[in-house]
Amino acid sequence: ALIGSMICVFTPNIWVLLVGRVFQGLGGGVASSVARAILVDVAHGKMLARAMSLIQAIVGFAPMLAPVLGAFIITHSTWRVIFWALAAFTLLMAALAWFVVPESLPEERRHPGGIPRFFHGLVQVVRIRPFVGFMLVNAFSSFCMFGYISNATYVLQGPLGLSPMAFAWVFAFNALLSTGFALVNVRLISHFTPRTLIITGLTIAATGVVTLAVSTFLLDLPLIPTCVGFALIMTANAFIFGNSGAQAMSEAREQAGTASSVMGVFQSLANGVAAPLATSGGDSAVPMVLVMIVGSAGAWFAFWVIARGGKHTPRQLSLD
Repeated sequence: ALIGSMICVFTPNIWVLLVGRVFQGLGGGVASSVARAILVDVAHGKMLARAMSLIQAIVGFAPMLAPVLGAFIITHSTWRVIFWALAAFTLLMAALAWFVVPESLPEERRHPGGIPRFFHGLVQVVRIRPFVGFMLVNAFSSFCMFGYISNATYVLQGPLGLSPMAFAWVFAFNALLSTGFALVNVRLISHFTPRTLIITGLTIAATGVVTLAVSTFLLDLPLIPTCVGFALIMTANAFIFGNSGAQAMSEAREQAGTASSVMGVFQSLANGVAAPLATSGGDSAVPMVLVMIVGSAGAWFAFWVIARGGKHTPRQLSLD
């Protein structure tokens, strides 16, 4: 990520900038995969679900803070300073990881790694049906969410006529909902099983998708129902991502690094596919809603059929 940021700082043209952005994406993907694997090493049971929900709260806060900081930088300086700031932030995170985060994997469980061992672990991980199910719950839910993230700006500022500032407030409010309810989820884990909270999240998401479908296909896209549908989808993610991620990782604890990578790759693929599909209609909400319908239906199918199917029923996280 640091190398990518520096490439972007000194880029002479758009093509080199794209190379830098690829390096940034690779670095971010590796860091997030390792972070999830470390959580599996140090947290168990419902504590793991709490930790992943806290990460979700931070992830939800980022979309509120990043555009504001970016706008402030670009207002008072050049766009290259944004990448200087990203480089500095990357150095800070690297220093924290080096000095604050110890090696979490016990010595007797360490191995030299390598490409053959990675593919061996990959084969083992994708054969764990409950892991695949919960991982797909995350991926399809993210597919649904990126329908909103990718096309909300066109829908809200196009046919609905919101100003850029009004859209920014709506976007920030929905991000705040995701963050706030992720923190609520941390408290609820003590009283409800992760499975119950996942069902709650999937139900809220489905309600949001139905609201948007009715608003789009039957009501000519009125502002309030549309915004309510967006808010419900962002709220739902607070109950889905942390709990389903923890359930998935608990099913593949012996291959935590590989499992974390697989989960990250599938979620990134879902996001990458959802974005162009959702925006394929310009400022029309129809493709976006269709993406959301597929994402919500896919998440329900993954939860009820794949995660619960096969010879082994997925383990419920214990109170430990």
